[in-house]
Amino acid sequence: MPGPGNDLTVEERLERARLLPRVNQEVLTMCKTVDQLLHAQHISNLAQAIICVQELAREHYAVVLALKWVVLLVDMLESDAPDVRLASCNAIAAVSMVQEGRDAVRSSGGLRPLVMLLAEGSRSTVAAAAAAALMNCSACDTCKEAIADCRGVPMLLGLIREAVARCNSAGGGAYGSGDAARNGGSATQDLHTPGGCKAAVYAAGALMNMGGVITVQELLMAAGAVQVLEAVIRVAGPGDVVATRANFMLSWLAVASSAAAGTLDRRSEKSDSVISPSATPRSVASTRPSGQQSLRQGGSINSQQQPQPQPSVPTPALGQPQLSSQHRITSQSMVKPESSGAGAGKPAVVAGHA
Repeated sequence: MPGPGNDLTVEERLERARLLPRVNQEVLTMCKTVDQLLHAQHISNLAQAIICVQELAREHYAVVLALKWVVLLVDMLESDAPDVRLASCNAIAAVSMVQEGRDAVRSSGGLRPLVMLLAEGSRSTVAAAAAAALMNCSACDTCKEAIADCRGVPMLLGLIREAVARCNSAGGGAYGSGDAARNGGSATQDLHTPGGCKAAVYAAGALMNMGGVITVQELLMAAGAVQVLEAVIRVAGPGDVVATRANFMLSWLAVASSAAAGTLDRRSEKSDSVISPSATPRSVASTRPSGQQSLRQGGSINSQQQPQPQPSVPTPALGQPQLSSQHRITSQSMVKPESSGAGAGKPAVVAGHA
């Protein structure tokens, strides 16, 4: 499908974006070749052209956005060729390293097909690449809600559930059923720890990024996230990335549960307070439930983001992500979302290389 601006040459599109003077001749030549291959969509060399887009996005993401290639990448997520779907997911993950790229993926309708690709299961490299792209996109607050709206939360949690089933010696129950169905029999325990599954690592990163949104917390609770995350911690080996992120998500859910319980207590206290008709203003004030004023001033439980928890977890081994802004990450990088709105500025996990 031709993308927007297809009637313009590469030079004209870059000139409109005021990027042409900043692009050297080598990059310009590559862009012309890739642009022709993307629009021709010959299956024999399409995947290789998309891989070139991925490489360009790492160093020249503004060029990729100016040439309107994101729309083409989103269209090719539904390709019949697995290598094209895989390359498209990886290229989108590279583009979504920056906020402008996340906005382009969302506005191009790329989040829903990425979520749909998760159905290929935890053993699929395509599903792992799609989860990596969703993890990068989930650093944006607007994308968090959009991912949740297209059933992204249970789909991401399903990848973690399958990873647990693959390393759970019991191999039964709710954690083994989905993986068993895909393999035509009982689940195969081929993992030593959930962190050995890339799809689960990226899925946990996406859910951790989204965990501060109340609607996401509700969806996680409804999908049985507590049992899955506790199972991750139980079967994980030392320094497991998925277990570290699961611990963080459990902290999110604990904060949400405590806040919900506090709200119910305040409502119960308020309903039990009986004010007589002859009560004076002073006596009326004395019957006001404690904490009501602070909720009205800005501590409302209906806000979009929960306070960020600080889980008490041991410092992970070198190369494993730390879920506090006070620690470094080597293989993954902590970045702050550049979007505005509720929760902007919290640390988010993104994948440097999908």
